[in-house]
Amino acid sequence: MAKQPHDNAPTPQDDSVQGAQTNTFSPDIQYNREPPMSKFDIDLDQANAAWGSHFTSLKEIFSTVTELPDGEVITSATHMLGQDEDSIRLIAYNDDLGVQQSDIGRFIAPGEIAIAIKHHSCSPDPDEKERMKLQCTHIQIAVGVETEDCAGSITINNPQDYQEGLFGDVTYPMIFIKPQFPGQLTAKQQQAYVNNIRTWLVIANTFTEFPGNYNGGDPLATRSVAQIEELGDKLLEALGGEKEAIKWLRDSQHQVYCAELAHVSLNLGIHCPLSEAALGSDRFALLQQQLTTREFLSMNSNRHCQLIPLQAAPDDLKPIAEELGIQTTEPSDQDPFGDGLAIEPFTLADILERFIQETVPREQHGESLAPVQSAILTKALPSLLDITGMSELHATDPKRMAVEALYSELINLVAKEYADYQEFRASLHPLLLKAKTITGPRDDGGGAFVPPHCFLVRATDCIEGRSDHGVLDWQYIGHGLHESVLVERP
Repeated sequence: MAKQPHDNAPTPQDDSVQGAQTNTFSPDIQYNREPPMSKFDIDLDQANAAWGSHFTSLKEIFSTVTELPDGEVITSATHMLGQDEDSIRLIAYNDDLGVQQSDIGRFIAPGEIAIAIKHHSCSPDPDEKERMKLQCTHIQIAVGVETEDCAGSITINNPQDYQEGLFGDVTYPMIFIKPQFPGQLTAKQQQAYVNNIRTWLVIANTFTEFPGNYNGGDPLATRSVAQIEELGDKLLEALGGEKEAIKWLRDSQHQVYCAELAHVSLNLGIHCPLSEAALGSDRFALLQQQLTTREFLSMNSNRHCQLIPLQAAPDDLKPIAEELGIQTTEPSDQDPFGDGLAIEPFTLADILERFIQETVPREQHGESLAPVQSAILTKALPSLLDITGMSELHATDPKRMAVEALYSELINLVAKEYADYQEFRASLHPLLLKAKTITGPRDDGGGAFVPPHCFLVRATDCIEGRSDHGVLDWQYIGHGLHESVLVERP
């Protein structure tokens, strides 16, 4: 798709962007370094007053509580990211500080990026749809920036003006994770990929449209590396002012919601180098002109994006699959996303499986939970149909009927008690494979999802060493809480 490394200084629009010229992280800094210790502990009195809650510990705050019919309560550590309570790192945010988020800047250096998983576990929404999404409601991409006084941070979001490019109020915390690159890549290569992700992020954020129906009705058009490359071509054409490309990006089939923005930016960044070797001289010259003048940022309503350095990639930066010698494949009935994506999206089957696994973990609590899991699934059906866009189909539509029939079969299977958890999983496995076939992604992208809790679940799996869900791994950075509910350690 772009060439030589050029650190293009932003054109200052106001006082807030002064000093941005040096806003790239040092090549001496290892991107996936060990994060620093937290400076804070939680003030539970302040937190409970702010949230209208009665929490007694951090673990309780970052868990999902399910009350059983007999009054028993099941607590599942859904938002702990594989950490025990003593390992939780609290990171302070406060939008009153503007971009000078100095505590976040300790963890995300200028020029670095991280994923911020916004959630409501501190004040759970009783709506069944939100329970099914594990209370995760938004994905921000945090970008480290330099200010005159400190290393700070902003966020990039779809829609562009969400939280005014900052982090949110006291009731809306987040979890920070970083993509982790394969170990055979050098620190210099990792930095080059991060730089490429960051530039693609700003371009994609500027030209993609946020969908009106972002909660299940929006198809995932980028389900393979080839589709990611097609999106990259359209974005570069839009950057050059081509009206047909802009029209294509605004079409409902190609719109991008919050978590999708993270998905496409990560994939563009690792698969599509913005170098002259990849783009050719003409397209590269256009890219360089736009990155230098930054005129296209006038179309982005997040004024803080002016702080982000935009740069082309060096000619020796290869697509990551080529660099690692791994194969990329197209989606199939057996493999709905192929091989090569940065993070594997969800199918309807994934959403179902993770919901019952995470909220009422049968493995930990035994087969006596079978009727409880079955009852929860029965109650959740309308929400599942909403989340997956099936509620928009007529009750007699064959696709919807197939999903409901499969769901009924699943409920009956889950309701049965087995000798042990392994026998239950063995019985469940063929049905989940059937679900992937029946409800898997369609040609238009329907049936494929990157909801915000996809990042929570995939990162937790990675950190706990359970499975491989993409080219990139994930590193736990910390739990972001508002400065007002924290107390500084002595």
